[in-house]
Amino acid sequence: MQKAFLFVSTNVEVAPADDCELRQVVQAIVSRALVVETPDFVGAAVMIGNTIITSLFLVRNFTMVNLRFGDGDRVPAFVTARDEQNNLAKLREATLAGTHEESHKASGDQLKIAGLRDIGSPLLTTNTASGRPVVSVAGMSYVTHLCERKEEMWRIDHGSPRGIMGSGVWNDSGEFLGLSIGQKIPSPFEKSHLEDSGNLADSAQKLPRVYALPAEAVLDFAERAT
Repeated sequence: MQKAFLFVSTNVEVAPADDCELRQVVQAIVSRALVVETPDFVGAAVMIGNTIITSLFLVRNFTMVNLRFGDGDRVPAFVTARDEQNNLAKLREATLAGTHEESHKASGDQLKIAGLRDIGSPLLTTNTASGRPVVSVAGMSYVTHLCERKEEMWRIDHGSPRGIMGSGVWNDSGEFLGLSIGQKIPSPFEKSHLEDSGNLADSAQKLPRVYALPAEAVLDFAERAT
């Protein structure tokens, strides 16, 4: 039985200009965020120390992808480890050892981990549709246990992972909650209700739902993946 949490994705960008503390949180999140480019689509990844973790759904069909860092640097990367049960993948830069060690290392701040009980609204995710990490707001939906294979239980949209698949999920205190794994394909009924009502709270609930593995599962994979 694999524990996960579900939330509603939005495109509401965080504007921390008037809040110094929130601005620091956003900067810390962006320092750990990467854009992942494959021949088919674009998603995200998160740096845990110097280990790069993303969604296996994003890179399943590839052995090499491209990474784009927050400073705009773009490098190829190998898919070096896969967790089929939890749908996680590890990436490694295809460069000479040490070449990017300093510039592509996450912030020196220790990663703060939050428990599922600490999930609240808003959640912060990295939207990479623009080709660079931009922190956006996501509304929490509910916590559940996913007992079936996720490909079967969730009709994953392989064609539209932009901005969410593979992103780290954080709370507004900068604590790591987990990694977004996939985005649900809306049913025809759901699609008919996706029109914007003009009310942010109502329209957010009509946007696609995303599920994520909790931080504990992500960190366990990061530590044992080779």
